[in-house]
Amino acid sequence: MAINFNKFKGNEAKQKLETQTTAPRQSEGEGNCGGYGIFDLAKAPYEVKTWKPKKGENLILIVPVEVTSHDNPAFRSGAIDLGDYDYGVSLYTHMGKGTVAGLSHVCLKRNYGRNCPRCEEFFRGPDQGGTYVKGVKGSGNSDHASSERNYFLVVPFTDANTPDEENVGLWNSPANSKLGFAVVDRAKEMADGQAIIPFWWPTDDGRLVSFHMSQASERDFPEYSKIKFVKRPTALAESLATKYSFPLDSLLIVKTPDQINHDTFGGPESEGSHEDKHEDEDPETHEAYTANTPEEDGMDPDAFGVPEPEATKEPEEATEEKPKATTAPVESKAPEGSKCPYGHVFGEEWSEHKGETGCGRCKVDHRATAIACADAFSEGA
Repeated sequence: MAINFNKFKGNEAKQKLETQTTAPRQSEGEGNCGGYGIFDLAKAPYEVKTWKPKKGENLILIVPVEVTSHDNPAFRSGAIDLGDYDYGVSLYTHMGKGTVAGLSHVCLKRNYGRNCPRCEEFFRGPDQGGTYVKGVKGSGNSDHASSERNYFLVVPFTDANTPDEENVGLWNSPANSKLGFAVVDRAKEMADGQAIIPFWWPTDDGRLVSFHMSQASERDFPEYSKIKFVKRPTALAESLATKYSFPLDSLLIVKTPDQINHDTFGGPESEGSHEDKHEDEDPETHEAYTANTPEEDGMDPDAFGVPEPEATKEPEEATEEKPKATTAPVESKAPEGSKCPYGHVFGEEWSEHKGETGCGRCKVDHRATAIACADAFSEGA
């Protein structure tokens, strides 16, 4: 696979790294209702297996992945530009447990600020047949809780010079700093004079990640400790990145509320609700959308969404109108007569401009216009 190594060189790369590290990764999402997330892995350039850490010591290379999708929350929040490389895909997800179809879903509310049927189920109060009580930790339907996950492409190593390429795979890693694999926080803490140790970079600055995983039983959450960063041969990192890096977010499936309702409760879908479905989806099994089986979800306590430790928020009022299945997010549509706020050519010069009047700044100050410009650029490419 092709990888642009120039993206990791020079002062601009270091400046972008700081933004990538410090900017919030949530976009329009709100609420706190806390997967294997939903990737169409059948379209990956090689067979992507499920990777899980073993008990005891682990040593891994986290492969950089190019950001290409407007549905990537890191892009939508302004943390990273299209065409740059991230350490993975970070998402709030609902797991397959508690759904008729046994499918996981990208959380529409926490990632995009849209109506999410599974968040509604989590927040259903006693007067509606649910268990959610504001301020009561552990209340709510845990089958429909969401949790923050990092999806990493991983090459395990037996030592700093020896990759185990037989077991390259996708790791659905918990991102919560209290319960999860806090590699990003640790990389910030250990950075010496920079924003973060860019462990995923295939350069001299990049590192392998070593850590210890313990788990009392199959029903207990894994615990991650002793996270360290280990030097490795740069040429080897470049070779592995070239071989295994691909834009993971391009395989991301974001379903409509109607589709999520169908997966969760069964029954017929509304007319037109299949418009956003992938053409290769099996209508009976939905296998093209899942990176693992329902049985694997049931056996993996790490995969269950759990309420976040912070206080939860009340759901939206019942009077909120649900978006139709065929309605695209508002920010993805260019308003009539759209033009660049900085005087550049709208829809033709996306990602070409830098600095205070550049495309990155536009994503922060004029998000709707920036996403519309990127959409117009993609359509005209």
